[in-house]
Amino acid sequence: MPAGTGVVVVNSIPARTVSSAAPNPPRPVRALATPTWAMLAVTLVWLVAHFFYAVSVDSALGDMPSGYSPDYHPDYGDMRDVGQLFEAFRAVIFLATAILWVLWFGRLRANAEAFAPGQLRYEPGLAYGVWFIPICNFFMPKQIANDIWGASKPAPPGHWYGGRLPAQRGLLNGWWTTWVISFFFTFVSSWESWYEDGTVEGASETLAVTFFSDLLMITCGILAIIMVLRLTRWQEDRIAGHG
Repeated sequence: MPAGTGVVVVNSIPARTVSSAAPNPPRPVRALATPTWAMLAVTLVWLVAHFFYAVSVDSALGDMPSGYSPDYHPDYGDMRDVGQLFEAFRAVIFLATAILWVLWFGRLRANAEAFAPGQLRYEPGLAYGVWFIPICNFFMPKQIANDIWGASKPAPPGHWYGGRLPAQRGLLNGWWTTWVISFFFTFVSSWESWYEDGTVEGASETLAVTFFSDLLMITCGILAIIMVLRLTRWQEDRIAGHG
């Protein structure tokens, strides 16, 4: 975190300028949280269905010689059409989920500023845009999430000697780790669909990456839903004066 006053620059992005102005009061989160976790659930349904679709395609192609072209399979056309349908739905579902996630995340950061004024990294508005800044989007959202977590977490009971229990971020760390790893695998698998490979062997390799990507994304999605529910509950309790 920045210490003192002034501007601390990290990768050419100002961490923040400490202001003496009072932060805006916290705003309710649930109206954004509900559609966010609902769309995450829809994304999970898509991921599970896509995983089993990929398994079925790989099983069907497994009966063919590895050097053959996948389009020699009698059901190639139907399997390809289903794959293209999955890809079309993915574009819509993932875009809607991303928009809701960014809005929810930005609201959390704005509220965290009210809970811990002047103690958090970066300007509150950066919580919306940092996801789209190359390189920075691999570490800065996690830093912001850490600050949100610490500012929103209910005060734990003190030790007998008066200390405070440290903030536990296992859920947060698990979500971020699976997100970053799955991002790379999803990026690789999106370059080419299995039905565009020239051989069954190539299609099987593409599907193998898809398996791993889907499983990671499923894990990430489950952790993300739990995180949305937990942080939302914490902030709503803080707003209600119970945190």
